[in-house]
Amino acid sequence: MNENELEQRWQQFHKGRDGLLIKGLESGSITPYSEEDIAHFRQKTYGGLPISIIILSDGLCNGFCYDRALLLAKALLDMDDIRLLYADTNTFRLNPLYANNPTYWRHCILERTRKDGRKLIYDTAYGLIFEKEIYWEIERPQISHVRTKQEIAEFLEEENRIHPENAEENKWLNLMTIGLLEKTFDSPDEIYASKGVELLQREISLYKESIHYDDFSRQVESDIADSTMGEKRFFLQCLDQDKKPNC
Repeated sequence: MNENELEQRWQQFHKGRDGLLIKGLESGSITPYSEEDIAHFRQKTYGGLPISIIILSDGLCNGFCYDRALLLAKALLDMDDIRLLYADTNTFRLNPLYANNPTYWRHCILERTRKDGRKLIYDTAYGLIFEKEIYWEIERPQISHVRTKQEIAEFLEEENRIHPENAEENKWLNLMTIGLLEKTFDSPDEIYASKGVELLQREISLYKESIHYDDFSRQVESDIADSTMGEKRFFLQCLDQDKKPNC
């Protein structure tokens, strides 16, 4: 298939997808993450950071579907029946950038079966929840592998055994992550940070309160200042030819 044909096919898919997204959002068959979902995301952490912050950030999700779908599974594991579905999807399969390279078609989504039998698809690339029927109509996923709830639970248990989280230690790295996230709020892709929504800002504020962020930030700044002064004194000593320290 030549470039013009690929581009034409891509544009046709985009037009159809946008129409179905609008239809789904209007009918309620496609929804943003609910307050119930976000509350569950908030109770679980990854690297000491609440999963709610990661999942609500487009910058931390888009391009990381395998990892982020697993985080969703971790947050929802105790709720309903869940499965991780690994599949080729239209968004990647029809994209002219990837159409000739099936390696890039792979995607990972989470399927949740509610107690009333409803099947929902969580797709972190969209940042939305879909009724299974409309997701299948949009993406036409071709599933290559399924990870069951039991397999997910066993994997997470083993991961925690090998790499246990150290929330106190991770606060240092999360301090930097939060600072970077706060600079993305005005990005048009950050729908959960947009004006009038601001759910990402709320989750970050709650996390800051939980770690006494202001006090911790001041301590970090003080430690950096002390460390910098120590380094300066060391280099000044090295430059002092009379003292000639062992540098």
